[in-house]
Amino acid sequence: MKEEVIKSIFNLKGTTLQIKLDILDIYLGYRKGARILCHINEQVEEIAKELINAQIQIAVGKGMVSQTANSVNKVKDYFDNNSENIEKVIPFYIAKNQDYADKLREADEGKNDVEFGRMLDYPDCCIKKVAESTHVPSIIESFHYLQENKRFNVWTWPVAMVGDASLLVHYPCSSKCLMSMDIAKKHFQLIAKYAPKYIVERVEKYHSSLYSIDNGIICIHEKNGNVSPLNNLYEVS
Repeated sequence: MKEEVIKSIFNLKGTTLQIKLDILDIYLGYRKGARILCHINEQVEEIAKELINAQIQIAVGKGMVSQTANSVNKVKDYFDNNSENIEKVIPFYIAKNQDYADKLREADEGKNDVEFGRMLDYPDCCIKKVAESTHVPSIIESFHYLQENKRFNVWTWPVAMVGDASLLVHYPCSSKCLMSMDIAKKHFQLIAKYAPKYIVERVEKYHSSLYSIDNGIICIHEKNGNVSPLNNLYEVS
């Protein structure tokens, strides 16, 4: 039964790997709570059914929007925004316990990133970095601070989310964050064992490619030849 649920979560259609990993973290007890953002028309019903099947509790947030142009990481109230340049999503706060899911929603709507991060069970060192910088890093920011000599650690590389292939659902505090590396390795073990082949291949591809930035846009340069298996490739010693 457990293996069937894991495979079913990985096979959710039109759902990002990050959402799948968030759900699996709760189902397997890796974390106490998570927040996933679901497209109103395309994802809500299918994801809700999967959560119910996995006996995961849901607290539904108010409608929200995520700006799709020139506003990375900015989220505004859906009901107060009439712009057409938006992506309509609704937040699900999920946990094994309904009370925790409800409290998670309250923490997020209270706009306290530090408290919310703690409730999401992110590593303390990564939460501290957010507190010190006063904001959650963007992909562009993580591209810069998570590289050393133009090399990156595959276990601390959320930049791979540009190809829907990140092994992390949070931004690590550094390329050598041991707790983040442990989480990424657990995720990869699940992917290698239970995920469809196309997900495994995509994860390997985006962790064996080279990255650059051109006019504020992250560019991916695939390496020639076969994709190397994901193990210690580019890992910072």
